[in-house]
Amino acid sequence: MPNTKVNRLKMHMTRCGNTLFVYDDTTKERVEKQIMRRMEKGETVERPDGTKIWIEYEAVRDASKSGSACYTWDKSGNRCKHEKVMYTLHPLGVRSRDVLRSVWRDYD
Repeated sequence: MPNTKVNRLKMHMTRCGNTLFVYDDTTKERVEKQIMRRMEKGETVERPDGTKIWIEYEAVRDASKSGSACYTWDKSGNRCKHEKVMYTLHPLGVRSRDVLRSVWRDYD
């Protein structure tokens, strides 16, 4: 029997909203960028191990001030500073919070 080497690609599976993504290492970068764009629009990612990941935008507040003064406003006064936060909920109930960056958004 000849010794043949079989290239086996590692498959990845991720559910984002109502869509199930199944991809390999050759398309991993492209698909994960697409998943990240969908997360930024409010969809939750669920991994096969039960881990859930989502992104929220949280207004930056100064607790020592009250009213609208507690927010950091841009020069136009129409947008305030938010933190783009990625939350991860592990299957055992442990939740982590990672601040990705600061952004200017309309106050909501």
